[in-house]
Amino acid sequence: MNKLMCFLLGVLLIGVGVGCQPSEPPTASRELPVRDGDDRLEQLETWLEASGIPAVAVALIRDGDVAWTAALGRTARGEPVDPSSMFNVASLTKPVFATMVLHLVAGGEIGLDQPVAEYFTDEDFAGDARESLLTPRLILSHQTGLPNWRSIPALEFVADPGETFSYSGEAYEYLLRAVEQKMSSADGQLVRGRVFEPAGMQSATLGWSDEVEERFAYGADASSEPVTPWMSETRRTSFSAGGMVSSFEDYARFVAWTLRGADLPKDLFDAIREREIRLGPHVSWGLGWTLLDVEQPDSAMGPMLYHGGGEDGTRTFVAVSPETRDGIVVFTNSSSGDALIYQIVGALFDRGGAVLDRLSLMEMYTLRAYWESVDVSEDLDLHIVDIHENPNRLPVLLLSAQHLLVERTGWPVAQKDASRQILGSLLDLVVKGQLSRSEQENLAGRLATPNPLGGLWHLRHDLSDGELERFVDHARTLAERHAAEG
Repeated sequence: MNKLMCFLLGVLLIGVGVGCQPSEPPTASRELPVRDGDDRLEQLETWLEASGIPAVAVALIRDGDVAWTAALGRTARGEPVDPSSMFNVASLTKPVFATMVLHLVAGGEIGLDQPVAEYFTDEDFAGDARESLLTPRLILSHQTGLPNWRSIPALEFVADPGETFSYSGEAYEYLLRAVEQKMSSADGQLVRGRVFEPAGMQSATLGWSDEVEERFAYGADASSEPVTPWMSETRRTSFSAGGMVSSFEDYARFVAWTLRGADLPKDLFDAIREREIRLGPHVSWGLGWTLLDVEQPDSAMGPMLYHGGGEDGTRTFVAVSPETRDGIVVFTNSSSGDALIYQIVGALFDRGGAVLDRLSLMEMYTLRAYWESVDVSEDLDLHIVDIHENPNRLPVLLLSAQHLLVERTGWPVAQKDASRQILGSLLDLVVKGQLSRSEQENLAGRLATPNPLGGLWHLRHDLSDGELERFVDHARTLAERHAAEG
């Protein structure tokens, strides 16, 4: 698998697969304050049973406090889940690590724009002057030019630092090694004193322990098989890009604490929401978080903070607004948890629909860069990306059709080029919001297969050349009609 594919898989929300049927009816536990929402709990039970996901936990944040929470279902081992159950938070480790780094900046221990090479050098970069360009700001906003994860033993740049967006767990791990050396302290101690304790996270930990073993919400993969967490097989206790294990209630407390300012000086808290690099309209990266512009352009509201996480046996999701100090946190213990998460976010969070729309654009921007960089004639099946969905993911479906389905046909080069141009015109209409909902649903239905949760799951990469040609003709007619209408 090449570096670009590793990068893509690190950024995209992983596709939905076959669900895991729970062996017993879901159970519920609400140990954090509940202000309203018994009807929400009933709806969650219905969705969970329909999805086949083993368990789900949901928290709604209001005015900087955890206002409502529910934990339903069981682990892959059949044990009931409650808010104190421990989850692998996957890439939601990154916002926690970023917050710790900002506290080091606040204390004058390191500089946000200070070259990391002034206090740490990595032997992988020996002789590469680009290491001197790496700063905490570039690392936390994924502008290092490093891959998500190395594909060879040595870590190498794939772009110059500051040149482009490059989601990178490796860069976070590099900064982890740097701050540990600078502070002469293990990451676990640094995070505990600066994040876990002030946020009230009593059981969160980096790595595995006997307590985690007893309370862990063991998950299942897309084939319903139990997953052994990789953290349980290593003795590491320092992590920055992934590897954090937290009870659901503890992570909800971290999110609420973040919305209350995370005990940071105002200028540093505001810096989290500065658009360090734009992926496209409405989607940027700040320090440790994706920034989603969900309000109208003339609104005084700033961007929402978003981050997701996905590994075998876990899917995690956070979307919150620093201005209104509200948001939603959702964890599942399944590789197939994305569709259920999106269903919950769209229904239970006031601005959930706008958040999901922006996330579909984020995937589109990432996928566009990917398709434009790979040779799809080589290892073609490797490039068949699971496109799960609802019509909000139409841009991703169209991009995949434009760059993958057209390429694998037996059409002449001129027909391929013309078809890609037609689909590109249609994509522009989608992004600009000029297609009606019914038109979007019709297009998506032609490109994807249905799933039991509603919406769409997978790109129909089995479309025949004739079927795809008819779709392109339909796309041409639709694009020409809208162009004529102005």
